[in-house]
Amino acid sequence: RYFSDVEYDSFSVNAINALVEKGIIAVSENHLFRPGDYITETEALKMLVCALGFSGGISFAVGSATISLSGLAIAAIVGIFLNAVLPEEDADENIEIDWG
Repeated sequence: RYFSDVEYDSFSVNAINALVEKGIIAVSENHLFRPGDYITETEALKMLVCALGFSGGISFAVGSATISLSGLAIAAIVGIFLNAVLPEEDADENIEIDWG
């Protein structure tokens, strides 16, 4: 059990622990999961990038050039796309991602 605010017998404890073990979510210093809180766009982007396996970044060739994108760059691209698709009031203008 990684989080002190998730009950040992909670229906979600196994899924939450699996997300930690796969590196999709991180354990904070205070070991709080905040199960009653909504996740932010930034947290969702980080989870998506990690779940897709891109947290370490990707490299690919375009002609004779190699393009490398960090996990943060991928999250920014996804964020730009989401901000273009979502209504303005739902867009998060300040994207900061803690990869810890």
